[in-house]
Amino acid sequence: MILCGLWSDRNRVIHGGLPKRSELILETVLNFLSSFQQRKGLHRSSSFSPMRTIRWDPPELGSFKLITDASVRCGDGWVGLGGVIRDSNGSVLACFSKKSHGSLSVENSKPMAIREGLFFAAQNNLHVSMWSVMLPRWLRA
Repeated sequence: MILCGLWSDRNRVIHGGLPKRSELILETVLNFLSSFQQRKGLHRSSSFSPMRTIRWDPPELGSFKLITDASVRCGDGWVGLGGVIRDSNGSVLACFSKKSHGSLSVENSKPMAIREGLFFAAQNNLHVSMWSVMLPRWLRA
């Protein structure tokens, strides 16, 4: 749902609109999810923990930041890789997604998402920065 919100914002910008701030995109997605759950009579489980706020550190002025993630559908052998590139204002400049076949865990898929994101940035001549707690460990392995 979040990628749908990002894609929608990207399309708005491509067609001449102004980009939404990331907080507004997330709020829109959460409102949509809540509305959907109410209409379907679904309720959050008691194990749901409230979302914590994570501060996003923008890149330096004139630079771009790459954010990537991966998801795995258990049992069917498909991995989803995706990411977004934002400028120092938090505006979305580019998004990518890729479906890959392979029986991988999420932990092993995340480095693939980073690699695809760096390839995507290089193909589009975008010099990006990124931060990952796990990347140094993956590089040593």
